[in-house]
Amino acid sequence: SFDGVDDNVLFNGLNGVYSNFSFVTKVKLNSNNQFQSLFYLGEEFSGNNTTGSIDLTIDNINYNPAQLQVSLNFNHGVVGTQSYNLNTWIDIAGVFDGVNQILSLYIDGLLVGSVSTSVSSITFLNNYVHKIGIGYSSSTQSLANFFNGNISHLALFSGTILTSQEIQQYVLCPPVGNETNLVAYYN
Repeated sequence: SFDGVDDNVLFNGLNGVYSNFSFVTKVKLNSNNQFQSLFYLGEEFSGNNTTGSIDLTIDNINYNPAQLQVSLNFNHGVVGTQSYNLNTWIDIAGVFDGVNQILSLYIDGLLVGSVSTSVSSITFLNNYVHKIGIGYSSSTQSLANFFNGNISHLALFSGTILTSQEIQQYVLCPPVGNETNLVAYYN
């Protein structure tokens, strides 16, 4: 449970260059009246055809009503939906296909949108601190955008692009922590 004020989880150890990266999570959103980060992986940086972060946020600054979205930093790709329910468990999946430069968002196992990206990989360096329940504000150079809600689990996959069938299967039966290409799992 994240209170939207100061609850968060920080971790490191997720390093490498990922041309394919996917996540699945089950969340309950308590509010959408502030900008919130459900997770923020990586750090802000952009290089030769790569980006340094991927995040899942609720954006009420640029969208009214607020948009639930997955994005790559420096506007390399943002895909989202304004159609989601508060105070209800929802399954969210994000898929970054760097080979074809596509970023996709799934809600409850259904594809809600895909966008073209301007990069073909996500690069996480050894010293990066990844965040769950909180994001990072480049304008204030500090942790910010606390999440108000619950996260049942978060599974991160690399080296593979989760298919819509795999995503639908994870809606029915969440990952348990020993799946192929799983690089991190939080329950």
